Amino acid sequence: MATKQAHFVPQTYLRGFLFDEKKERTYAYNSRSKMITPTKIDKICSQNYLYRIKDKDGKDSDEIEEMLAKGIESKYQGWLNTVRLGEWIDNATIADISIFIALQYLRVPRTMDFFEETGIKFLKDVLKDKLSKLLDDNARKAMMDEFKKDDPARFEKLLKENPDFTGELSKQDIQDMIDENNMKLTIDIGKNNVIRGMLEQVLPIAEKFIRRGWHIMFAPDGYEFITSDMPAFVAKRMPNGVVHFSFGGFGRLDSEIVFPMAKDVCIVISGPEYFQKTGEVTPVAVDIINRMVSSRPNLQYLISAQKSLVESYSRYLSPPQTQEYS
Repeated sequence: MATKQAHFVPQTYLRGFLFDEKKERTYAYNSRSKMITPTKIDKICSQNYLYRIKDKDGKDSDEIEEMLAKGIESKYQGWLNTVRLGEWIDNATIADISIFIALQYLRVPRTMDFFEETGIKFLKDVLKDKLSKLLDDNARKAMMDEFKKDDPARFEKLLKENPDFTGELSKQDIQDMIDENNMKLTIDIGKNNVIRGMLEQVLPIAEKFIRRGWHIMFAPDGYEFITSDMPAFVAKRMPNGVVHFSFGGFGRLDSEIVFPMAKDVCIVISGPEYFQKTGEVTPVAVDIINRMVSSRPNLQYLISAQKSLVESYSRYLSPPQTQEYS
């Protein structure tokens, strides 16, 4: 069955931030409209056919969306219930949650766009390198001679369709192609390749999480964590309070991976060695996490079970001061 509306932040995750369980509504601040609205979770954090790919026969396929929905998202509530027990979490569950967090970081449109932009840049750099070799007169002549020999029909067609083309390329022609301003190339690396590249990164990133320390943070009574349309992120809090997002990537052992699991619990992965630290944190610690969540660049939605929280954190906030979680 065709899946039109693909949620890049799963509804099973967003259910952890509801104020209306029956109608499945949350409060969402939309940075584009500057409005805060009580919103059904099926109306936000989605994009039509986001994970649709082409199968081996070239036909549209929703197998990725179905794999995400049935194979991973369906298990999230069980993992959340396990974490909420506040007890030691077994290795298998830690591995499963790590995969979910890594996938949640990768599957949002912003990250997928980054994969595509990176792929296009790589291909352009390869092409520029090959073109640069043609600045040599002998290499350029050899290439054109080979072209004439291997594909004479196409060569003749170029001559007919391009009156200014003499059958040879000058050094200036090559330089104009290399010049960034004149290199008008449309490179499509293909959605299949973008999604394949995204999925190939899930396990390597998750493996980094498994080897680091896990803070399972519970909000005290009267306080809640908020989330966004990019709920999993890596950040580094500097001594002066400035927060650098994606600071050196997941490989930096002095960075923190932040993932609000629900309004009552948040996971922060940090440190060079594995451990589990579980317990209720202070209101100040909740505020630090919420400020980090809301300060991340390029957000569209801030999401919370409390209107007052999205209203408060929707403002441009200065980064939180460095402080130990307690």
